[in-house]
Amino acid sequence: FYNNHRTSTSKLIYMIVSLTDTFSCLSTYPVIVILYSGRDPVLFKNFTFTQIWGITWEPLPYFSVFLVFVMTTVRAIILIKPLVTLSRKLIIGCTVGYYIFLVLRFSVGLILFGHYEYITFSGYAWIQINSAWYGKVDISLAVILLATPILPILILSSISVYKIVKSIRTGTKNKRLAAIKRKSS
Repeated sequence: FYNNHRTSTSKLIYMIVSLTDTFSCLSTYPVIVILYSGRDPVLFKNFTFTQIWGITWEPLPYFSVFLVFVMTTVRAIILIKPLVTLSRKLIIGCTVGYYIFLVLRFSVGLILFGHYEYITFSGYAWIQINSAWYGKVDISLAVILLATPILPILILSSISVYKIVKSIRTGTKNKRLAAIKRKSS
């Protein structure tokens, strides 16, 4: 999975996606235990565990959407400008910076305005916000962070599909012309 050779930008992004997906799966373990124990809070009985779990779990969906945006953007750039070299430092810096932003977002909101609390009905720990205005800010920010990347992802994905189909058609046309040329020779 990992070696000492420099990996390509695409491989680096896929490695980050794989690690994020692995961490997402592992962090569902407490919820799985709860569901198999008849919704007994088990690990969520511990207040500190619940708060730490919430801060580590909550950023993951947002981070996954961001990684899809990064993959789509990198793929489109490579297809549009194949000779461009993308800065690995920039990609790593943006990725790490965004994750730190997400963790800080949930940590500050948690510390100043609420706490995670186990809800038996859902078998899950949800943030309980103690401030009406921060609740509105939190929901607005969540919508912005999840919805904003959708349009660029759709546009860049469409461009990528167009470039790939165009490349396939051009390659097929060139092969046909070469075959006709060989037959006529």
